[in-house]
Amino acid sequence: MKEKNLHRAASINLRHILVLFLLVLSMACSITGGDTPAPADGAAAAAEVPADRAPAPTPLLTGPVSIGQPFRICDTAVTVVGWENVAPGEYFTPGSGNRFIAAEVVLVNLGSQAVETGWYTFTLLDAFDEEIPEGVFSVTLAKGTILSGGLAAGERTRAKIGYEVPEAEQEFSLKAGCMNHDGGSKEEITVTLGSTPSSANAPGLFTGEVVDDPLSLGTSAIVNSVEITVKEILPFDEKYLDPDSDPRVTPPMSWMKYIIVDLVLENKGDQDVDLNRTTDLYARDPEGWRYATISWASQVLEDPIDEFITLEAGDKIGGQVVQQVPKDPRHLFFVFEYGYGPAGARAFFRMM
Repeated sequence: MKEKNLHRAASINLRHILVLFLLVLSMACSITGGDTPAPADGAAAAAEVPADRAPAPTPLLTGPVSIGQPFRICDTAVTVVGWENVAPGEYFTPGSGNRFIAAEVVLVNLGSQAVETGWYTFTLLDAFDEEIPEGVFSVTLAKGTILSGGLAAGERTRAKIGYEVPEAEQEFSLKAGCMNHDGGSKEEITVTLGSTPSSANAPGLFTGEVVDDPLSLGTSAIVNSVEITVKEILPFDEKYLDPDSDPRVTPPMSWMKYIIVDLVLENKGDQDVDLNRTTDLYARDPEGWRYATISWASQVLEDPIDEFITLEAGDKIGGQVVQQVPKDPRHLFFVFEYGYGPAGARAFFRMM
């Protein structure tokens, strides 16, 4: 069996660029079991339902809605659960006369195939229906995670979307849109946000939403043609966070910590496989928040996995990645995602 780790000099798509950009922003803000593989069909999610989600079907609306009211577009249940003003940070401040705000959304794929979150748009509108562009800085400052990656059939994800708005603007609405997966017309629904920040509980379980048990550490799963084994979760040595350390790693954001994931990847197919460490290996919690693998701590790992990996047929690599996750998560899962759009699949492993 060949064992090697090859670099891929391929172009990075828009999803990768956006996630990598947010990782750089996060770094700047932070300165202040068994051997038998189990098939992964991409529909696994957290087995335990968060307390604020009633385990009962939630009705879906099809017209103009308000905060906390679920609606359906492109076979996806979408809920805007709130919005907030975001205080400026030491490194990221809005332009003169502007302020940051962030909207929080929950998406559940109720279709029969995997989709990409990049197919969905959330456009902020002022009182005159003029569009306001996104401001990615506010997502980092709002302790949020960017909407990115794939969404398996029945899977839920949760994210914040940031905007920079004029101080004088007080009344907002959010236009949610998506392109039908078959290439048909675009579907849109407008959500009334109002003039005062507010929030609601996340929606309950939808008919078609999947809630399965994640795999245990030490077990393996086959995702499309790639077998992954998550061996163990290791603590990050905080000596590297000391200002006098050499090498030194930028500390995590104040509400987060670093952990190390030790894993093995093997290409069981007959075609080359291209993987991206940042977007294909990440953590998530039962509510759908996703936490990307970071790159700036790789220098202190004994056997780091490269940012871009090409696995030829039969290739097998082992190594480690660093993830920035909340300090005190109730539960956390490690996710391996491989494949784009309807071909996307993933496997979940319980981390803590």
